Amino acid sequence: MPNPLQDLLERLQSVRDKYGEQAYNDAAKDIARQLIAQGGEEAVFAKEAFKDVPGIDEPMAVGDDGPLPHQLLNLVRQSMPGIKSQAQFDAFMSAFEGLRMYLNGIFEHSEQQEADGRRAMDQAIDAARKVTELTEKLEEVPEAATSAAAEKFKTPPAEFEESEIYQDLITELAELVTLTALTKWYDDAKPRLAKIVTQRLRNSLFDSIRRHKADLQDDSRKRKERANKEIT
Repeated sequence: MPNPLQDLLERLQSVRDKYGEQAYNDAAKDIARQLIAQGGEEAVFAKEAFKDVPGIDEPMAVGDDGPLPHQLLNLVRQSMPGIKSQAQFDAFMSAFEGLRMYLNGIFEHSEQQEADGRRAMDQAIDAARKVTELTEKLEEVPEAATSAAAEKFKTPPAEFEESEIYQDLITELAELVTLTALTKWYDDAKPRLAKIVTQRLRNSLFDSIRRHKADLQDDSRKRKERANKEIT
């Protein structure tokens, strides 16, 4: 069975062999920080596998995607495999919001907020039962409903796919060590880039691309300056 983390180490070793230690450290640092942000087994793996790479424990800069969104999505995806449709995920989010309101009402001694939150949570739980029944029915007989409204009962949560695509893109970006490679990667990745629609993730991703491009341009300029000095 393929091991994605082992494959990642092999790809990083390839970067080290081709482009040197600094390129490896830069790529490994970015990837390690993203894995640590996810929490769980990925974070444990990153802290051990990249313990000798400088800077992996640096706090993420403002504008980076922080650990909370990915950590929560990964937790939900891994611990609730029964969520198979967008409708189920939406029901979960409604229940989560009701729980948040309910508990905050308790913490702030607000009986009204507590009651509103409990009511919203109970309604979302009832909705979860109903959308699960419909999801399972359409999973068995997808042709039973073909309207646009039925699609959310037949398609997996977009948030799960978006989170996975985002992580893949960030990992690939960190491995690019030339401007030519970055340009080709960007052109090839456009269909996947278009699937990142959450504004916070989209801002973070394109900020990372711009920063990486600037770093590569700076590296290219320094190499040219060194080459010119050697000629003269």
